[in-house]
Amino acid sequence: MSGAKSRVPLKSLMFYPVFAALVLVGLYASWLRFSRGLGATTDLSDQMPWGLWVWLDLTLIALSSGGFIFCALFFVFHIESLKPLVRPAVLTAFFGYSLAAVMLIYDLGLPLHFWHPIVMWNHHSAMFEVSWCLMLYLSVLGIELSIPFTEGLGLFKISGLLHKLCAALALAGAILSLLHQSSFGALFALTPEKLNPIWYSSWIPYLFLLSAPAGGIGFLSLVMFAAEKFAGKILTQDLIRTLNKSLLAILGVYLAAVLIDFSRLGKWGLIPENPGAAADFGMEISLGVILPMVLLCFRKIRESRNGLLSASLLAILGILLNRLNVVIVGYLLENQAHYFPTWQEFAIAIMLLALIPALIALASRLLPIFQAGSCSCVRE
Repeated sequence: MSGAKSRVPLKSLMFYPVFAALVLVGLYASWLRFSRGLGATTDLSDQMPWGLWVWLDLTLIALSSGGFIFCALFFVFHIESLKPLVRPAVLTAFFGYSLAAVMLIYDLGLPLHFWHPIVMWNHHSAMFEVSWCLMLYLSVLGIELSIPFTEGLGLFKISGLLHKLCAALALAGAILSLLHQSSFGALFALTPEKLNPIWYSSWIPYLFLLSAPAGGIGFLSLVMFAAEKFAGKILTQDLIRTLNKSLLAILGVYLAAVLIDFSRLGKWGLIPENPGAAADFGMEISLGVILPMVLLCFRKIRESRNGLLSASLLAILGILLNRLNVVIVGYLLENQAHYFPTWQEFAIAIMLLALIPALIALASRLLPIFQAGSCSCVRE
């Protein structure tokens, strides 16, 4: 019996060589990118300045928004029922933002100059605000994550001091996140002549800000489902109900903002003029916003685990499609340009994406993260 219990599943054995192969290919592609430059290793051009990496960057940033959402709700609004979600939210946000920052360095023409915004201030640049908010929020997440880290090392005096900063950290994180989530959208507001009018709007910073929480809740829900396989049941019926209601409300607010924006700019007339763009936009809204809202309107689905899983997957799909349309499709259609990622772009992106579940799994084994009733800033 003991021998049978000690057997390692075949799927687990297959994971390590596959993961190692992805990392090795990604490292080789990284060497090519940094030694030969963007022109030799990507399909980017003056007509298509954004590509696969920027799309994944903005998607990761949106999917990592659960960190500021649940910290703010727990510490600022004192919603105690959300306590089990705070520590996992901080962990996923930290790794999501860290890898997004790394991917941004890959996308810089001069990657060794990534530190320039720290000492070379350009107050009129949208990227200046984005860079500083990203750095500061990543620092906030690092401090918040240091609490379970010091607890795991038995440094309870240090963790006790950090506990006292939690409310201030949660408030700072919320402010910084609100700023940079909208600032990423502001980057696209600067290119009215290049982005297809179906997606272009002076409201695009607000639309980016309003759409991000849906992806953040959806991604955190998936992480919690995965964590239950080794940490036991974490998502109680109350949490499932709360997450589904929150997701329904956020999607409703975002859909209302999109419809109002369409009406105020008279975009409805653009639909027959841009059938390709209209089809992409319709898929984005119908699959990623309307369909999960319809599902969550039914009480039986809203209060079920499968309902949360389905709605979360659709919300994530909506973020993926929206950022893809804004970053790549909208530019391709408007500029009649060509872009298809090179194998180096794919290899680097896959390597970095593969690191997210690996790092989350490693951290969950070493630190008290996924525990019923746990919280980053509350002693166990």
